[in-house]
Amino acid sequence: GHNTIVIDGRNQDPDAPAPIIAFASDKQNAHAVIDASRAYQPGARQLLRGIALLNRQDVLVQDEISLLHSGQATWSMHTRAAVSISSQDGRTATLRLGGKTLIARLLSPAGARFQAAPAKAPAPQAQQPDVTVLFIALHITGPTRIAVLLSPGKAMTPPRLEPLEKWSRK
Repeated sequence: GHNTIVIDGRNQDPDAPAPIIAFASDKQNAHAVIDASRAYQPGARQLLRGIALLNRQDVLVQDEISLLHSGQATWSMHTRAAVSISSQDGRTATLRLGGKTLIARLLSPAGARFQAAPAKAPAPQAQQPDVTVLFIALHITGPTRIAVLLSPGKAMTPPRLEPLEKWSRK
Protein backbone atom coordinates (compact mmCIF):
# COMPACT_ATOMS: atom_id res chain seq x y z
CA GLY A 1 0.00 0.00 0.00
CA HIS A 2 0.97 3.61 -0.49
CA ASN A 3 1.10 5.89 2.53
CA THR A 4 0.81 9.00 0.43
CA ILE A 5 -1.46 10.94 -1.90
CA VAL A 6 -3.36 9.30 -4.76
CA ILE A 7 -4.80 11.58 -7.46
CA ASP A 8 -7.82 10.36 -9.46
CA GLY A 9 -7.05 6.77 -8.45
CA ARG A 10 -3.47 6.90 -9.75
CA ASN A 11 -0.42 6.43 -7.53
CA GLN A 12 2.65 8.58 -7.96
CA ASP A 13 5.41 7.61 -10.40
CA PRO A 14 8.01 5.90 -8.18
CA ASP A 15 10.79 6.77 -10.67
CA ALA A 16 10.08 10.51 -10.79
CA PRO A 17 12.48 12.82 -8.97
CA ALA A 18 11.17 14.30 -5.71
CA PRO A 19 13.86 16.69 -4.46
CA ILE A 20 14.12 17.81 -0.85
CA ILE A 21 13.56 21.56 -1.02
CA ALA A 22 13.68 22.38 2.69
CA PHE A 23 15.31 20.76 5.71
CA ALA A 24 16.10 21.82 9.27
CA SER A 25 16.83 20.06 12.54
CA ASP A 26 17.56 21.21 16.06
CA LYS A 27 17.20 19.74 19.56
CA GLN A 28 13.43 20.33 19.66
CA ASN A 29 12.16 19.97 16.10
CA ALA A 30 13.03 18.77 12.63
CA HIS A 31 11.36 19.02 9.26
CA ALA A 32 11.78 18.30 5.57
CA VAL A 33 9.77 19.29 2.52
CA ILE A 34 9.81 17.41 -0.77
CA ASP A 35 8.56 18.59 -4.14
CA ALA A 36 6.70 15.56 -5.51
CA SER A 37 5.08 17.48 -8.38
CA ARG A 38 6.80 15.50 -11.13
CA ALA A 39 5.65 12.23 -9.57
CA TYR A 40 2.03 13.28 -10.13
CA GLN A 41 2.20 14.23 -13.79
CA PRO A 42 0.26 14.89 -15.86
CA GLY A 43 -2.46 16.04 -13.43
CA ALA A 44 -0.61 18.03 -10.77
CA ARG A 45 0.49 21.62 -11.09
CA GLN A 46 2.31 21.23 -7.76
CA LEU A 47 2.35 18.71 -4.94
CA LEU A 48 4.53 19.36 -1.89
CA ARG A 49 4.81 17.16 1.19
CA GLY A 50 6.22 18.42 4.47
CA ILE A 51 6.98 16.18 7.44
CA ALA A 52 7.76 17.84 10.77
CA LEU A 53 8.89 16.18 13.98
CA LEU A 54 7.58 18.44 16.75
CA ASN A 55 9.08 18.29 20.24
CA ARG A 56 10.89 15.15 19.01
CA GLN A 57 7.63 13.28 19.54
CA ASP A 58 4.68 14.38 17.40
CA VAL A 59 4.63 14.20 13.59
CA LEU A 60 2.90 16.71 11.33
CA VAL A 61 2.29 15.51 7.76
CA GLN A 62 1.30 18.44 5.56
CA ASP A 63 0.50 18.16 1.87
CA GLU A 64 -0.17 21.08 -0.45
CA ILE A 65 -1.88 20.12 -3.69
CA SER A 66 -2.62 22.17 -6.77
CA LEU A 67 -4.08 20.27 -9.73
CA LEU A 68 -4.36 21.35 -13.35
CA HIS A 69 -8.07 20.39 -13.28
CA SER A 70 -10.45 19.50 -10.47
CA GLY A 71 -10.15 15.91 -9.31
CA GLN A 72 -10.20 13.39 -6.51
CA ALA A 73 -7.36 13.19 -3.99
CA THR A 74 -6.95 10.53 -1.33
CA TRP A 75 -4.55 10.79 1.61
CA SER A 76 -3.91 7.39 3.15
CA MET A 77 -2.06 5.56 5.86
CA HIS A 78 -1.89 1.75 6.16
CA THR A 79 -1.76 0.18 9.60
CA ARG A 80 -2.12 -3.08 11.48
CA ALA A 81 -3.47 -1.13 14.46
CA ALA A 82 -7.12 -1.22 15.50
CA VAL A 83 -8.62 2.04 14.21
CA SER A 84 -11.51 3.94 15.74
CA ILE A 85 -12.74 7.25 14.36
CA SER A 86 -14.47 9.86 16.47
CA SER A 87 -18.16 9.70 15.65
CA GLN A 88 -18.52 13.31 16.81
CA ASP A 89 -16.79 14.99 13.87
CA GLY A 90 -14.67 12.33 12.14
CA ARG A 91 -11.54 14.46 12.51
CA THR A 92 -9.82 12.32 15.16
CA ALA A 93 -8.76 8.70 14.77
CA THR A 94 -7.28 6.54 17.51
CA LEU A 95 -4.93 3.72 16.53
CA ARG A 96 -4.13 0.99 19.08
CA LEU A 97 -1.59 -1.80 18.74
CA GLY A 98 0.42 -3.75 21.30
CA GLY A 99 -0.67 -1.59 24.21
CA LYS A 100 0.40 1.61 22.43
CA THR A 101 -1.87 4.43 21.20
CA LEU A 102 -1.44 6.91 18.37
CA ILE A 103 -3.86 9.80 17.92
CA ALA A 104 -4.34 11.14 14.39
CA ARG A 105 -5.95 14.59 14.12
CA LEU A 106 -7.11 16.04 10.83
CA LEU A 107 -6.18 19.73 11.02
CA SER A 108 -6.95 20.75 7.45
CA PRO A 109 -9.01 21.11 5.30
CA ALA A 110 -12.13 22.13 7.17
CA GLY A 111 -15.05 19.79 6.59
CA ALA A 112 -12.90 16.76 5.71
CA ARG A 113 -13.26 13.54 7.69
CA PHE A 114 -11.23 10.41 8.32
CA GLN A 115 -12.54 7.11 6.99
CA ALA A 116 -11.24 3.58 7.49
CA ALA A 117 -11.54 0.45 5.36
CA PRO A 118 -9.82 -2.92 5.04
CA ALA A 119 -6.77 -2.76 2.75
CA LYS A 120 -7.47 -4.53 -0.53
CA ALA A 121 -4.48 -4.95 -2.78
CA PRO A 122 -5.18 -5.42 -6.49
CA ALA A 123 -4.56 -8.89 -7.88
CA PRO A 124 -2.12 -10.59 -8.08
CA GLN A 125 -0.75 -8.97 -4.90
CA ALA A 126 -1.14 -10.85 -1.62
CA GLN A 127 -4.05 -9.76 0.55
CA GLN A 128 -3.39 -8.51 4.07
CA PRO A 129 -6.63 -8.97 6.01
CA ASP A 130 -5.05 -7.52 9.17
CA VAL A 131 -4.26 -4.16 7.52
CA THR A 132 -6.59 -1.16 7.66
CA VAL A 133 -6.37 1.97 5.53
CA LEU A 134 -7.03 5.23 7.38
CA PHE A 135 -7.84 7.76 4.66
CA ILE A 136 -9.21 11.14 3.71
CA ALA A 137 -11.02 11.44 0.37
CA LEU A 138 -11.47 14.90 -1.14
CA HIS A 139 -12.76 16.50 -4.30
CA ILE A 140 -10.20 19.19 -5.11
CA THR A 141 -11.24 22.24 -7.09
CA GLY A 142 -8.41 24.60 -6.11
CA PRO A 143 -5.23 24.73 -4.04
CA THR A 144 -5.71 22.41 -1.05
CA ARG A 145 -3.80 21.74 2.15
CA ILE A 146 -4.14 18.41 3.96
CA ALA A 147 -2.58 18.43 7.42
CA VAL A 148 -2.59 15.49 9.83
CA LEU A 149 -0.99 15.52 13.29
CA LEU A 150 0.13 12.15 14.68
CA SER A 151 0.69 12.06 18.44
CA PRO A 152 1.72 9.05 20.53
CA GLY A 153 -0.29 8.47 23.68
CA LYS A 154 -2.38 11.63 23.75
CA ALA A 155 -3.22 14.46 21.40
CA MET A 156 -1.01 17.52 21.65
CA THR A 157 -2.18 21.07 21.08
CA PRO A 158 -2.18 21.50 17.31
CA PRO A 159 0.53 23.75 15.90
CA ARG A 160 -0.29 26.83 13.86
CA LEU A 161 -0.16 25.72 10.25
CA GLU A 162 2.23 27.58 7.95
CA PRO A 163 2.42 27.24 4.16
CA LEU A 164 5.24 24.88 3.21
CA GLU A 165 6.93 27.72 1.33
CA LYS A 166 7.51 29.34 4.73
CA TRP A 167 9.24 26.26 6.14
CA SER A 168 12.98 26.92 5.93
CA ARG A 169 14.57 26.34 2.54
CA LYS A 170 17.53 24.01 2.11
